[in-house]
Amino acid sequence: MSALEHVIWLGGGCGSGKSSIARELAHRFDLVLYATDAHTWEHWRRRGAPDLGSYDDRWLRTPPEGLARRFVSGSEEVLPLILEDLDALRDGPLVLAEGPQLFPQLVAPHLASPGHGLWLMPTPEFQRWAVGRRGEPSGTSDGERALQNRLARDAILNELIRGQAAGLGLSLLEVDGSRTLPEMMDAVGDHFAEQIAAGPRARDGAEHRRIRRQENVAIHGNLCSLRANLGLAKPPVFDFACECGTLGCRERVLLTIDEYGTALESPERYVVLREHAGEGEVARLGQTASLVGRGPGMDEAVVGELDGLVLRIEPCGPEQAEVVHRLTQEAFAPQWGLDPPTGAASESVHDVRDDLARGEAAVGWLGSRPVACMRMVAGARDLHVRRLAVRPDLQGRGVGRAMMGWAESAARRRGLSEVTVGVRLALAGNRAFYERLGYEPAGEHAHPGHDHPTWVELRKPL
Repeated sequence: MSALEHVIWLGGGCGSGKSSIARELAHRFDLVLYATDAHTWEHWRRRGAPDLGSYDDRWLRTPPEGLARRFVSGSEEVLPLILEDLDALRDGPLVLAEGPQLFPQLVAPHLASPGHGLWLMPTPEFQRWAVGRRGEPSGTSDGERALQNRLARDAILNELIRGQAAGLGLSLLEVDGSRTLPEMMDAVGDHFAEQIAAGPRARDGAEHRRIRRQENVAIHGNLCSLRANLGLAKPPVFDFACECGTLGCRERVLLTIDEYGTALESPERYVVLREHAGEGEVARLGQTASLVGRGPGMDEAVVGELDGLVLRIEPCGPEQAEVVHRLTQEAFAPQWGLDPPTGAASESVHDVRDDLARGEAAVGWLGSRPVACMRMVAGARDLHVRRLAVRPDLQGRGVGRAMMGWAESAARRRGLSEVTVGVRLALAGNRAFYERLGYEPAGEHAHPGHDHPTWVELRKPL
């Protein structure tokens, strides 16, 4: 197959942020998003699923060199299917193709120009931190040795990417955690600025709706296959792209795959935010009550209004991992460059799901939109609040204050005597926020590997 002039390619090492960056840019610039991982199960159906064996067979009994060869071989085998999919998208807007299988040597024959490709390369330290925080690989009998094998495999793949890119004169972008996620998005956008300007981009609302529906259908099919193959009792939840007719829309609609499947039953039915539902549209919105779990001793609460909408705070469990993950990533993005790095930056949905299964959490909703979240751990006498996250566009408008007020009320109902939080010393604004709410310093502490204080514990007696 010849060069694909309508495709720009984003590849690179695992844990480099490819998926988050690609999705944001595609939505920002009204491009088609083609994420290779969203087509995994469909590709396996078309070519046959590989025999990966047990988790121990894969990650403990196979040396890193064998793991790397298997990944490269699998990428070579799936490439014809990826190219076939991309070729079918020629008549639409510019396509942003993203995935770890897109090695420079495999992509080079199909690049319209060297500038049509970019590979994100995490440093060894950043990749070790990112992959380790995700808890991957899971399901083995020796998690630490599996992680070391995974990192060794990724190091081999990284060197392969570097060597191929250098030999072909293709661009790499280092990822070391010194830049925030928005800054990384801007850097990738700058690299592709010429291609994005040349387009084409979605012409109107109808085309925007079509490409977002196409994106959502691929994800929905992949998650349905995942559920069937793993025998999951509960349907996975995903933040599907809003299928409204507004160019540049970057909103998401949280639904289970069953709910999204219902929206597909009629060709005239689209998934949109209630605020984006225009005349004549049938909006299938996730009903908050059907997606929210409850923690012991915690009740839902309506705490106020914002922009004419009721701010409602409700407890949640692992079923809301997608929501909590997305809100945390958005709110903590400016902290990517901290030393030590914030663990939230590399946290996966799987990590969040496990975290919510162990502890407690709450989500704040404005209408059908999740806008804030926090996690909590109850002790013998205190309730510790972790990772309070508010959507960036709503920060400074009382949402965080309302969330903390809800946590304090929950602690009082349990008979606890105080609420505690931990704040980085480098985040003076965050510390000032809690001190305005009546929280007082209770001691400074150092992160592992640091010989000086890096965070402070704050407490508020109830």
